[in-house]
Amino acid sequence: MELIIQVLSGEKKSVPVNPSATIGELKQQIAPMFNARPSRLRLSITNGQILQLDQDQKTVSDYCLSSGSTVMLLISSTPMPMQVFVKNEKGQTKTYDITDEETVDQLKSKVFQKERTPVDQQRLIYNGQQLESGRRLQDYNIQSGSTVHMTLRLQIDIMELIIQVLSGEKKSVLVNPSATIGELKQQIAPMFNARPSRLRLSVTNGQILQLDQDQKTVSDYCLSSGSTVMLLISSTPMPMQVIKMMELMIKDLNGKSQIVNVLPNATIGELKQHVAPHFEVRASLLKLSASNGQILDHDEKTVRDYGLSSGSTVMLLISSTPVPFQVFVKNEKGQIKTYDITDSETVDQLMRRIYEKEGTPLDQQRLIYNGQQLSSGRKLQDYNVVSGATIYMTLRLRGG
Repeated sequence: MELIIQVLSGEKKSVPVNPSATIGELKQQIAPMFNARPSRLRLSITNGQILQLDQDQKTVSDYCLSSGSTVMLLISSTPMPMQVFVKNEKGQTKTYDITDEETVDQLKSKVFQKERTPVDQQRLIYNGQQLESGRRLQDYNIQSGSTVHMTLRLQIDIMELIIQVLSGEKKSVLVNPSATIGELKQQIAPMFNARPSRLRLSVTNGQILQLDQDQKTVSDYCLSSGSTVMLLISSTPMPMQVIKMMELMIKDLNGKSQIVNVLPNATIGELKQHVAPHFEVRASLLKLSASNGQILDHDEKTVRDYGLSSGSTVMLLISSTPVPFQVFVKNEKGQIKTYDITDSETVDQLMRRIYEKEGTPLDQQRLIYNGQQLSSGRKLQDYNVVSGATIYMTLRLRGG
């Protein structure tokens, strides 16, 4: 059918539409013709009296429009509220009144108020795209009646271990429960000015247990947050343990393939870092999936967690936008908060997020990663900040 769209000045334009098209779709169709956003369009018809076409989810035929009908158009200075649905991972659907000019963060706040799901645990998906913090809903073409799917972000239980040497000196370290003893040694060696091969670790739980299997994980030894690990620095290096590597076949959509060797306990984030140079791309742009179609989307999970074994094929897609990942910021009170970032973001952008979440002024924040201070104006990728990384925040002295 053909509808006549008329504005208050008398100007008319005709538009062909399907009778089953919704009012929301009609607005999307005519908005470019009048250089306006769909959320600012008010439609009505006159049939003895004025009838507002204000239900975006209703169809053109629901309002008894027919070919040749005239629809009056008013362009408002403020966006029109609309209803969208948010479906959680339990299958429950709730309705939210929004405008398309609202931000993703504002929608998340509304979801929190209604469902009590913490904002930093919400992962919102629409049309296969993850809605990113700081963006507007109109950036994703969300319309009246749209359904946004919410899943929960994987919460990583970072644990804090106390490392104690024979002199009684203690230092704390943050580790992932899936980290290996070998990785733990690598992490703490610089703290004690020693080589990892000279570190001997043990715990006391009724009896002394040597943590002498470098390929075992922290959780394999039943360590938990607050556990004390005794450290002895040997004068002779510890014999190297041979760990069998896993061979994976990485293939992209163009047919290019590359064999890579990784440890079974390597994380997906580490795999991306390993693969990226072979395909001449940044790790943050890589999306990986197993041959069975499973998306390898949790960078902190290990290759083994996804059931990959030697000989497995991993498909690689290079995205045009960086894939968000989680990092941790530990303040000087020992409190840890999670932040969703991309490595193309700047240090200043991360500092602003910290300010918004913790209230710490930007000029007082001093961020440290891998012993380096993160400088204003630099990008996070300059410091090789990866998924699951812990950044330490101390406060600058005032006037210093």
